[in-house]
Amino acid sequence: QNINHEQQTTQRSNNSSRASNILRRRTDISSLGCLFGGPPIWEAQIRRFLGMNETEDLRARFAATMSTEDHVTLYARLGTIIGIQQGTALASMQDVFPHRGFEQYTSPDFSEFCRECDDQETQYTDSESVEAIYSATRSAALDPENAPSTSNSTTSIKKLRPVLLTKGADDAVAQEAHLCPSTGKTLKSDTWIYVGAAVLGMPFQGKEDREALTRAIRGSYPPVVGGEEERKRTTIGLTGINRSPFNFVAFAAQKEWFDTKGGVIMLPVMTVDEAKRWDGGPYSIIVLCNDGSTARNCHCTAADIARHIHLNSAETVTTDAKEDDILKAHEILKQAIKASAFVLETMEGPETASELWKRYRKSLLTLRSGGRGVDASIPDNSVQVPLPPIKPTDKWIVKIDFRNCLPSGLSGGDDVAYPDPILLAFKSSVNWTREYNFQLLAEAEPKPDGSIHDSLEGVSVSVGDEKSLVSALSANSLSLPR
Repeated sequence: QNINHEQQTTQRSNNSSRASNILRRRTDISSLGCLFGGPPIWEAQIRRFLGMNETEDLRARFAATMSTEDHVTLYARLGTIIGIQQGTALASMQDVFPHRGFEQYTSPDFSEFCRECDDQETQYTDSESVEAIYSATRSAALDPENAPSTSNSTTSIKKLRPVLLTKGADDAVAQEAHLCPSTGKTLKSDTWIYVGAAVLGMPFQGKEDREALTRAIRGSYPPVVGGEEERKRTTIGLTGINRSPFNFVAFAAQKEWFDTKGGVIMLPVMTVDEAKRWDGGPYSIIVLCNDGSTARNCHCTAADIARHIHLNSAETVTTDAKEDDILKAHEILKQAIKASAFVLETMEGPETASELWKRYRKSLLTLRSGGRGVDASIPDNSVQVPLPPIKPTDKWIVKIDFRNCLPSGLSGGDDVAYPDPILLAFKSSVNWTREYNFQLLAEAEPKPDGSIHDSLEGVSVSVGDEKSLVSALSANSLSLPR
């Protein structure tokens, strides 16, 4: 880690020096495309980085800046833009959340995510499509005559398309990422039933409720009478959270870095209450790439992952997140982890995925037991969470406004399906926990071999191997509350 930090420091210094040398030869900032070895579109990045709007004269602003600002500082700032292009100046998950600790979870950690069913009819003022899909999903799921669907196709409604998170490639290169997993052979998606209860404002206490939530997650089949009808039945229209267009976000290389490996987290810049009251419209997120064991095991860095998913592309409209943005993102991530731990340890799991539920519960118990090997005061009903975030002074924390993420060919937001922020928060919580070798929810659709064993990223520790876990916790910057 120290070597990696030194390399990054050297790279930033080289970037600044390169900017300085070029600017000494050419002070016409409108020609600074050569600085980045890329297209003129980098001019837009320079404007954003220098806090300029589109109407300001770039050349005049640069001349004024050169006369009033220390040149070394200016060169360093412009050098950071080079670092953004290379990915080295983008803050990683470990930069922003360097420390972890155990915190107790309680019932409100989950209940505060739960939308009120009575509010559903009027909540989605910005999207009739969200209201239509969620209402149809809820109504069909609450009918005990229906059965859970086995379809993994995506619901089609008004030709809605998921947001295109990062640009720099055409839509054919971008892959659509599930948040709640698609329905597969091992039914991993069913571990999300309580997230489904929060999203739809459905009851979740009894066995019949859990069965209804399974239908809510996967969609509902109508009742049929065996034979040919059984084979031909189709999912009731517009039903299923994991089939909904609001369960997706599209970007390059997501299958590798968002599903198979926990290489990326995307956090709504929202409080839990704001996510709960989401009206179906656009909002902003913070995107962080993993620079921990997930990256090291793949012989790469967070900067490499950023390049793979085109987060560093000049065409991806990003800004540097503010401190308040980071605090909101941290709070929703932390509470999603605590909510998942609460339902996992205190509620019954779905019968259709009972083995996975038991495995995740054992993962949580083993994590806590191993943590007590470091600090015996860790209480019951606690889980490891990221401690308050840090805003690096020399890096750009990527913030993206979904209004700037329209797929190709769309000029407005009417045909765009924005991801439900509750689903996005829980999906990112899965990728955060996988980095530290425990898991509370399923991460993706099953592998082709049908294995139910999730690939827990990070230090390799067998569930139940508490001595190894203590070593892993100690080696991964675990910060324990006193």
